[in-house]
Amino acid sequence: MWRVDSFRSKTVFVTGVTGFLGKVFIEKILRIQPNVKKLFLLIRAADDESAMQRLRDEVIGKDLFRVLRNEWGENFESFISQKLIPIVGDVSNPDLGLDANVRKMICQEADFIVNIAAITDFDERYDVTLGINTFGVMHIMNMARECSKLQIFLHVSTAYVHGEKSGILPETTFSMDQIVDGTNDVISISNEKEISDRKLDELRSQKCSQAEEKQAMRDLGLQRARMHGWPNTYAFTKSMGEMVLEEMKGEVPLVIVRPTVVTSTYKDPFPGWVEGFRTVEAFAYHFARGKMNFVAADPNLIFDVIPVDMVVNLMIIAMAANCDKPGRYMIYQIGSSLRNPAKVTTLFKCFWHHFSKHPRLDKDGKIIKVSEFEIIPSMENFYKRIARRYILPLKVDRYNVIKLANIVMCHYMDGYCQKAERKIRFFVRLMELYRPYLFFKGRFDDKNTQELRVEMGRGTSSSCSDETAIYLEFDPKAIDWTDYFMNIQIPGVVKYVFK
Repeated sequence: MWRVDSFRSKTVFVTGVTGFLGKVFIEKILRIQPNVKKLFLLIRAADDESAMQRLRDEVIGKDLFRVLRNEWGENFESFISQKLIPIVGDVSNPDLGLDANVRKMICQEADFIVNIAAITDFDERYDVTLGINTFGVMHIMNMARECSKLQIFLHVSTAYVHGEKSGILPETTFSMDQIVDGTNDVISISNEKEISDRKLDELRSQKCSQAEEKQAMRDLGLQRARMHGWPNTYAFTKSMGEMVLEEMKGEVPLVIVRPTVVTSTYKDPFPGWVEGFRTVEAFAYHFARGKMNFVAADPNLIFDVIPVDMVVNLMIIAMAANCDKPGRYMIYQIGSSLRNPAKVTTLFKCFWHHFSKHPRLDKDGKIIKVSEFEIIPSMENFYKRIARRYILPLKVDRYNVIKLANIVMCHYMDGYCQKAERKIRFFVRLMELYRPYLFFKGRFDDKNTQELRVEMGRGTSSSCSDETAIYLEFDPKAIDWTDYFMNIQIPGVVKYVFK
């Protein structure tokens, strides 16, 4: 059991509040501890008015807050205005873009700092991702060191900072010295920043278009990540963010939470709430639209997923358990691969069953028929399938029949070829991005996380009469994956993402 008064009369500074995980965290704190003093919410915006508008449109206006809204009724707006304080800023800015007086106020008042801000796209441009996932962490830690009464700094990372390693992956730290392919690899974030800046200057001196610049910077991120032993820009920059914390932490009490693939709410505040296109959502969307019925993956792959409300529950418990302990440093990994593994085949079968019974309609109102998902066991076979299904027919048609037809019909049929080529590029790009995770051989140790579960369990009987004690569930053993995918996750994706 956990005592909700851990956050009573406390002030929390939170980044990444407009993101999926950030929203769930804010809603949960307000609902289980309405006597929290206030939450300073860092929001990228032009001014205070714009920040408030983003807070209303992108956070509290979401269906996620309907339970809280119903509980407070006509007093909801007043309650929210007292507790949530939007602050204009940007973690990529060295001083977080804060006015000096505002920064001083936060440093004097903050009891907790929660950093959720992140670029989660696997291949976003390198300068942007580096600025938020790595240097943004540095900037927030600099502020944390100025906070006079800080009890805990919680940073949300990802379990995939381990890269493409196999076996049981521990809850251990990273340093700037990494072993890659048996050799010592010294990573310098200042050097990475110089490389990124130099490339950007070069592209702009060449007067590249915005599209060309964006693609070149995305390619640079993937190149730098793979050179150092990580599969993509996201995992690499998040790893460097952890390295920064390791170097800078000093006596700041620090907790790092590493979730695996985060999915819709399991129970709280209600089942199925989800937002945005991530792994599961992207595959479900393209399958339902009839654009994808096969994927390259290990048929025995353990698809390590964890509901977002369990991640938030762990965050809250970890903060309460480790707060106000100078020099404290704990890492918690939360996933399901060890305690309750879900096979990727279970997910894909659920896709087929759901969208067979509840098909989507195309733009003309016709039912989109789906076929059972097929798993291609290697990338080599995947490319062969692409060639047989798309490239060879395209070559035959394009350079014989359609080429002649185009001449006669003033290139009217060019659209057919372009559409097929776009589909090929889409498939190949998607598989290249997700390949490291669709053939992933690692599982994530969660000994520290399990100790917290045990600690909560010890307090169950002795604290059951305590009205301030509640149970915050974050054990995936409770989940029946087929039931979750069929009746919670996929319906949630359809309701909140398929719009």
